[in-house]
Amino acid sequence: MKLRFKFVLPLFISVVVLGLAGALLIRSQLTDFQGQLLRSIAEEKSREVDTAIATLATQGLEKAALFSRRTDVVQAFELAHMGNIENEADPLMQQARDELRRLLEDDLAGFKSVSGKSMQLHFHLPKARSLVRLWREKQTKRGGEWVDISDDLTSFRETVVQVNTNGKPIKGIEVGSGGFAIRGIAPVVDADGKQLGSVETLESFESVIAGAASGEGQSMVVYMNAANLSVATALQNPEKNPLVGDKFVLVTPTEDGRVEGLVTSDFLLKGQQGTVYERYGDVALAAFPVRDYAGGQVGVLVYVFDASSWTSAIRDVGFYILALMAVVLIAAGLISSFVLMRLIIRPLSLMKTRIVDITEDRADLTDSLAVTSSDEIGELCSWFNKLMEKIRNMLASVAQSSNQVASASQGLLQLAGSLNGYADTMTQTSKAAASSTDDMSSNMNTVAAAMEEFTVNISTVATNSDEMSSTISEIAVSTGKAKEMTVRAVSAASKATAQVSELGAATRDIGKVTESITAISSQTNLLALNATIEAARAGDAGRGFAVVANEIKELAQQTAKETEEIRNRIQGIQQATGHTISEIAEITEVIGDVDVIVGSIAAAVEEQSVTTRDIAENVGQASVGVQQVNESVAHVDSVVRDIARDVGQVRSVAEEVTSTAKSVHENAQNLSGLAEGLDTMVSKFKI
Repeated sequence: MKLRFKFVLPLFISVVVLGLAGALLIRSQLTDFQGQLLRSIAEEKSREVDTAIATLATQGLEKAALFSRRTDVVQAFELAHMGNIENEADPLMQQARDELRRLLEDDLAGFKSVSGKSMQLHFHLPKARSLVRLWREKQTKRGGEWVDISDDLTSFRETVVQVNTNGKPIKGIEVGSGGFAIRGIAPVVDADGKQLGSVETLESFESVIAGAASGEGQSMVVYMNAANLSVATALQNPEKNPLVGDKFVLVTPTEDGRVEGLVTSDFLLKGQQGTVYERYGDVALAAFPVRDYAGGQVGVLVYVFDASSWTSAIRDVGFYILALMAVVLIAAGLISSFVLMRLIIRPLSLMKTRIVDITEDRADLTDSLAVTSSDEIGELCSWFNKLMEKIRNMLASVAQSSNQVASASQGLLQLAGSLNGYADTMTQTSKAAASSTDDMSSNMNTVAAAMEEFTVNISTVATNSDEMSSTISEIAVSTGKAKEMTVRAVSAASKATAQVSELGAATRDIGKVTESITAISSQTNLLALNATIEAARAGDAGRGFAVVANEIKELAQQTAKETEEIRNRIQGIQQATGHTISEIAEITEVIGDVDVIVGSIAAAVEEQSVTTRDIAENVGQASVGVQQVNESVAHVDSVVRDIARDVGQVRSVAEEVTSTAKSVHENAQNLSGLAEGLDTMVSKFKI
């Protein structure tokens, strides 16, 4: 990869990475901006609705205040108090109700003629009982019919209870039978400041919704907490006012119902806590809580508006920013590339061109690079110029040295010629000397061969005499051992004869013992016979003794029998012993004869051994003489060989001188060629 790409590629990658990072950052910022804009719109709409509610509540309170101290109104209240205000059908309260209708008929008609709608004016008796609702002909419905009574409001009109309890006016939203109502309630007091009841005007909550959603592409949907359905009886129809989850009820549906499909229970739950928003394409939803007169959360308002216009504007802004950023990055990349090419790549390319010229033998070493900056590139150019100057000086020195080498090579060529002549002379002389030494060496080899053959014969005789002497010595040793063995055999035979004689004497003694045993067994047998006879005489009394006597007799007979057998065996042993003694005597005689013969053999062997030793000594002396002759011949041959080796060394030296002369000649020619090559190489550069 070329250097320009190594510079441009990271720059390009940096531009792309910065562009992508910038695009992601801008997208993130625009997304955050859209969120902030949505939140701002939602919060602004929430403040707008709160302001409208507060304004209507104030207007209602101001209207109510107009009737709170009128004399005719006070007089009607005083009439009602004359009756039983706890009785909803009290006649005096009915008279007071009719009186108020008559007194304010013209006022209400004038208001309607101007505003186009009836003023909802409501008078209350303590503690919280309706005296008259002037926008109705009769007070309320009972069993599906309208009745004109003073119905009790205590269970669901906390504002009326508070005003009639503490005498302080109240304004704001309170859930009624029709849902959310904006109320202004003021106490009714007489001239002495005594509170007789309260007066209330109701403002339409729908007017607030209509005003808040009056712009194009805007709408407002009202949801009430389902816990207030027990009061808002008019919203209990699930077909007209469906539940959302189990926490909310729809109060004001839209015509097409498209918005209601986007609103979820979770979104409304978040809207109870504060302002939240969501986007569905170009449609944005914002939810914020509805709070009553006491600040309690009683419902949720969902503001729906078309976000396509400003979303498109933000998208266009993002596109313009990205385009501008791309232009800036591309311009920065191009400028950086130009600077790199001009200030870095170009000087480096010039250096590369100079180096290529040097490599290809066409460089002009007098040409230098222009130093246009004081940075690292400028320093590099300066040092490159110094390098070129140094190379130029080196080539000049090489040219001078090549001339000197050429002169020296001519001198070496002349020296090589002289050495070659001396070497030829030495070679011829050494060849003549080598021929003479070869003849002498051949004669000495013939003498040495003859002496070597004689030496072999003498050695053979000596070897045979040594072997004979050794054999005779072994025979002498063997005869000595044989003599010793005959002596030991005679001794052993004598001992065996004595032992056999002792065995014969022992058998004779045993025979005497057996004779005694035989005699004893005969007597025992006789005694047993006598005992048997005596037992027979004794009859039954001697029967047991007769049995014993009989056993003794049988034992004596058995003893006699065994003794006879022992005697027979002893006689056999005595006979065998006699034969053994005779045979041992014969063996002893034979061994004596062998001993005499072995003695004669030993004497003869000793004489033969002495003769053999004399022969061996004579052969040894002859071998020593032959060995001395061989040594003399070998010494002469060694001297001849030394002479031949010296002549060979002289010839080798002559050959080495010849080779050296040739090498000197070749080196001189090489030096001459190198000198010419250096001249040619240096001539290619302009120095």
